[in-house]
Formats: sequence, structure tokens, C-alpha cells
Amino acid sequence: MIVLFVLMHLACVLAALAPSINNGIGLTPPMGWRHWKAFYAHIDQEIMQAMMDELAQKRPVVNQKAPTSLADLGYIYAGLDDHWQNCTRTCANGTVIPSWDMKNGFDYLGCDNNTGSSVPPWHAPDGTPLVDTHRFPDLRAMTSYAHARGLRAGWYFGNYQCRDAMGRGPFGNGSAWDLEAVAAGAVATLADLGFDSVKIDSGFPVGSNMSLWASLLNRTGRPVMIENCHQGGQAPGIRNAADQARNGNCTGLPPAGEADGLSNCPFTFWRTCGDPEPGWGTIMRELNSMRAVQNPLYPDAKRAGAPDFNDPLHPRSRPGGWAYPGTMVVGDGSMTYNENAVHMGGWCIVSSPLILAFNLSDAAARKLVWPLITNTEAIQINQAWAGHPGRQALHGLGNNSEVEVWVKPLGEQRTAALIVNAGDKAAAGERRHAPAAAAAAASYGGPISLRQCNESKASQSWALGDGVIPGHGQITNVNNSAGSGCWEITACNTNPGAQVGTGYGCKPLPKLPCSGNLCSCNGAWRFNGSAIVSVMDGQCLAAEGTTAGSKVVTDVCSGGTSQSWVTVLGKNQTGSVRQGSLCVDNDAGPTPAPGPPPPPHSGSNATVTVNLADLNLGIATPTIRVRDVWQRKFLPDIVVGSSGGTFTTDVPHHGSVFLVFMPAGSSWPLPFKRAAWMDAPATD
Repeated sequence: MIVLFVLMHLACVLAALAPSINNGIGLTPPMGWRHWKAFYAHIDQEIMQAMMDELAQKRPVVNQKAPTSLADLGYIYAGLDDHWQNCTRTCANGTVIPSWDMKNGFDYLGCDNNTGSSVPPWHAPDGTPLVDTHRFPDLRAMTSYAHARGLRAGWYFGNYQCRDAMGRGPFGNGSAWDLEAVAAGAVATLADLGFDSVKIDSGFPVGSNMSLWASLLNRTGRPVMIENCHQGGQAPGIRNAADQARNGNCTGLPPAGEADGLSNCPFTFWRTCGDPEPGWGTIMRELNSMRAVQNPLYPDAKRAGAPDFNDPLHPRSRPGGWAYPGTMVVGDGSMTYNENAVHMGGWCIVSSPLILAFNLSDAAARKLVWPLITNTEAIQINQAWAGHPGRQALHGLGNNSEVEVWVKPLGEQRTAALIVNAGDKAAAGERRHAPAAAAAAASYGGPISLRQCNESKASQSWALGDGVIPGHGQITNVNNSAGSGCWEITACNTNPGAQVGTGYGCKPLPKLPCSGNLCSCNGAWRFNGSAIVSVMDGQCLAAEGTTAGSKVVTDVCSGGTSQSWVTVLGKNQTGSVRQGSLCVDNDAGPTPAPGPPPPPHSGSNATVTVNLADLNLGIATPTIRVRDVWQRKFLPDIVVGSSGGTFTTDVPHHGSVFLVFMPAGSSWPLPFKRAAWMDAPATD
């Protein structure tokens, strides 16, 4: 088997790649689950262990003779994200820090405000991170719990809960923290507690030094999977010398002369874009970070200067270092079955890590997506490696000009093809898992600002919580109707002038008071009279100017005109937040003049004919076998003929057709077995 031979070769050369992690992990895209999108800040050891039980729970799976667990299929990583930390410490003089009070002189500075602290206050002096033992009484027992079920336990650093990005050095006003000590202490603790993977987020400066983390982790002798979670900003090939230096100047490409070699980067996989949110717009936006030709309907995912990560000849996504459009949101939110299928198929066709993020105990969500996330044919496509991770091959097809085709070689002249109807208009009467956002074509979001009011712009449409009356002081989220997320203060910044934006999701409303964990209240607001007050720090929403484009920030409440807002709600608690003729908008681009909305795109099926010669299948036989992955059945053979053959199909609205093309006489699917590297025993 070509694929098996290549993977065996990769395992042999792994030890020779000095810049890479050098631990035998990630020869195929990693699979698992992470807690953030399912539980956000409301997480503890009991919930984590319940999710581990769900990963190990055996249930019926199509084409499997015996009940099968998600772990049996490869979903072996159970990842704990942010909000495990103990962010408080009592100083010798009795002061509790961080106090979250800018006026007392102890704001994130450590107990000794005169001489300074060498590490943040939520780390011990040697850099060891401090754990919230009320939520997580025994992390070592939790990792052992995972290992006993054949799973791997994941951890998280670079947190936003304790604001590792804030404090001294370039982010504060005192002597710099010893951030290398923080990293060393974190890695030593990770190894001591028996964790098997770590997500390094962008929430603190040392998090950007991926080479340092890889070096420290390699020294432990423990094989640890590393996720580079910098929203595409430190992806291999980004044209930024400083970021590349922190990545060990990795390119994602193999050493010269080894076309099928491993990635040379110091991480197992790397984010290509920002955080995901449940919704069709997010899926399409995140796939934009992998597209060779951007889909203009779903902008703002690909970083400036980013290369084509899955270039036809020199792909940077490969064994040992996979491109990752983000945590999967299948089963989490308002998407239809067809939309979830596009999500699953899209991540499979580009060899993305498959990291689930919904509450696995939610029977309704699990029932909706179980046939997709357990589809062994789709998983085999995701896990295959025959020299290329998969790519966008064609776009602008079909009778609606909105059909795309993505392809991935599987070896032995087999090629997978995902045909997607990427139209942006919701179809009438679609049944959804949960109430859907009102508008389609969601933008990614970002900083909010003032723009000329325009009722047709979804980016100016904001929803308050059920029963919330503006001016009455009730606690609410402020959610963008187009699905880009809720207002949050960036990085929990309590300084006057802190940026407010969207794109971070919508946290559940907090339990008050939140003095022990201020960030849990980020995203909660009170509409007090004409003021809009952050529950997190008591500061008021303020406009920095009176013209279109002025930033919207938080500031000390003064009662001034810049902090006076009019909220106009219509149906479904949705409307605008404005000052005069300017409205709060999360679209950074220019606002078009008010006028009639553009004509809608088709909300129905699309018919498309694909010329197989355009897919470069490389099949030598005069007939081609066609396997439907979603339907798990063979379709009629295609006679190639002099034209190279064509394939015609209807593609559901926001749906997909997932195929495998192969020579006559070939078989598919192959006997299912998860990747061998996943079977290596975990140790406590």
C-alpha cells in the first residue's frame, strides 16, 4: 500500500528532523475533543472526566461489526482549555492579588510592588502554574483517568483568564517577568502531571516562541502534541521575519530532497485563522484560509501575507505539522445536517486535525452529527497521506456559479472529491438543530466602531437577551445577528481605552459576583439609562470620536455624550445601538450608502457538471468507479472516453457531495484501522 509505505518512511526519518518536535506524534491529522466551545469558563474536573467517558463510550457505528467508541475511531485527545488556573494570591501584607483594581497599585504586578516579581502572580516563583484546586482537585488523577480509557489528556497555556498577556514588560510599567521561567515551569508541571498535548494560545508573549516550547518539551522525554494557536499569525510561510524567527524559521516544508518528508516546524499543528463560531458563515470563512482562490462571500479569514498553505506542488501542511482551520463546531449551534456535513467533509478533504468541541453528553447534538463524525470513509480520507493534504481545485461552477470542488489524493490512483454548494442565502423551511441567526453570510467580526447607520447591514444588527429592556440595568450579552459573536473587551483589558470587539463567541452569562475570576464576566453588559456598562470592570462603552470610523472602547464612566447611547430594538430583541446617525458596527470596511438590499442568492439545490480532466485524477483505466462517501454506496461507473469523462450531480443548498474516484477493479473503503501512532501506550 502506497499510503502505508509513506507513513512508515516518515516514522523512520522523524528522528533526523532537528527543527521539528521529534516525538513520533501527528503522522496523520490528530483527532480528539476540546472543552472551550462546549463549556467556555464553566469547566471543572468532573465535566472533563464525563467527556472522557463519552469519548470512550461504545455505541453503534455504521459498517462496524461491534459497538465502537469515538476513541476507537481516532478521537483520542481530551483537551482542557482555559479556566483551570488559580489567578489569585494573598501577599504577606494581606492584599489579595490580582485585585482587579487599577487604583491600589497591585494590578497584576506581584506581591512586592517596589522591587517587582519575576513571574506573574498566578505562577510560583519558579514559574510553576497554580491550579484552581476547587475546580480541579487532582489534575494528575484526571490525566490517569484519561489514560485508563485509552485517551490522551490535553492542557492549555497562554491563558486569557489570568491575563498572561498583561502586566510588566512590554505590556505593563515595570521590570519584565521572566517569561522563560514561566514556560519552563509550565512544561515541567505538564510532564509531572502526565499531560500528552498542549495548546499554546496567543494570550502571553512567551507563547509566540514556539521553538522554546518545543525545545523544553523535547527535553522532558515525554511525547507531547503541540498546537500553535496564534490565529494564523505564526503560520509557516507568513511574511514576518520576527514571527518566523520564533518558529525556528520553519517553512512547513520537508528537508531538501525529501518530497514526502515531515514538516520542519516546532509544532504538530497550527491555526490558519481566528476562532470558530457555530454557523455556516464561520465554516466558509475558515475554509477561506485554505482556499487558493478566496470566496468573496466569506471574507477576513486569511492573514495578510499568508501563502497558499496547500499549494499544489509545495504544500506546507503535511505529516508532523498540519494546517488547522480551527476547532470543529459540528453539533454545536444552529447548523443543519447538510451544513455539518460540509464542515466535516471540508476538514477531512484538507487533512485538518479533527477536534470536536460540542457537549458530547448532549444526546440531541450527538444524534444529529453521529453519522458524520463516525463516518469511517470520511475519516480514512482525512487520515490518508499520498503526498498532498488536499486543496481547492475548482470554483464558480454550477447553475448558481457558487459550487466549489476540493480534491485530495489517496494513493493507488484514488482521489477524494468534495463538491460544495457554497451559496450564501438560507433556504426557506430548513430544519435546524437550534434557532438560527437571522442573517447569512456572517462576517468574522473584529473591533467594533461607529459607521453610518444602515438598516440593511447585518453587522449593525445586535440582539439582547430575552426580556432585557434597554435602560433597566439587566445583565445581557450583545450578540451580532449575523453570527460573528458577542461584544467582549479584548484580552479582559481593564485599562481605559480598551478595545471592544466580536469574534470570540458568546459566553454564558456569569454567576455574580465575579471578583475571583473577573474574565468570566467579560462579555456581560448592563444597559443603565443611556449608559452601557461592562459587568467585568464597571467601565462604560464610549465612542472615541463623532465621525464614521471612530473606535468604540471602554472608559471610566463620566456621563458624557461619548458614553450616551440609544438602543432601538425591533422583533426578536434585535436592533441597533447608536449615537445620532452613527451605529455600532463590527465591519471594518466602508459602509455603503443605504439602499435596497442586493438580490438574494439561490437558496435551492445547485446542479453542476465537473470535467474529470480538470481534477487530474491520473486514472489509466477506461472506466472510473465512483463511491459516494456520505451515502456509503457506489454510483454508476463513468466511461472516460476521449473527453476525459464528466460527472453531473445536484448539490443540496449549503450541502455537499463527497466522492472517491478510483480505477476499475479498485476497492473502497479499505479495512478501517486508526493510525498506528495513536496506538502507542500513554504513560502517567
